[in-house]
Amino acid sequence: MADLTTDEIIAAVLDGHGESYAEIIRRYQQSILRIVTAMLYDRGASEDMVQQVFVNAYQHIDQFEPGRDFGAWIRSIARNVVREELRQVSRYDARLRVYGEVVAARWNDETVTDEYESAIDESLETCLQHLGERAKEVVRLRYHESCDFNQIAQMLQTTSGAVRNILCRTLAQLPACIQRSNSEN
Repeated sequence: MADLTTDEIIAAVLDGHGESYAEIIRRYQQSILRIVTAMLYDRGASEDMVQQVFVNAYQHIDQFEPGRDFGAWIRSIARNVVREELRQVSRYDARLRVYGEVVAARWNDETVTDEYESAIDESLETCLQHLGERAKEVVRLRYHESCDFNQIAQMLQTTSGAVRNILCRTLAQLPACIQRSNSEN
């Protein structure tokens, strides 16, 4: 495989020999890692991002034009993947800043904070009382008894997947219930 050109390896991949793609990764991994690390300044995140670059390149390998510089093509994919990640992080950071400001404003006045927390606790208890017995038991075991999913599954004679589903459905219902309960009070 090492004596084949990149175009020949890509042709093999396109002909259904996906295992040939490992040679592409071997040839370009270090240069892609250098580019991504230079843009992110985070080795751990860079390694994950490099994997994403090679996944994206594989998914779009049919768009590569034989005879062109594959290294330039995959480097442009790497830069685009990193830019998109940075855009997402920047949006997330902006939302987090706004959320932090809201929380700081809300918790600034301890009297208001105590009242708010008491109202939420009261609403949560009300909502929990309206749950079915099985859902109520899963919530109790998970959050009051600190049991893991396997322990709960054994106690309730079910699977851990079923426990996760019950908890997920229950947690999805609680915010709307708490909001209704708060608006009624």
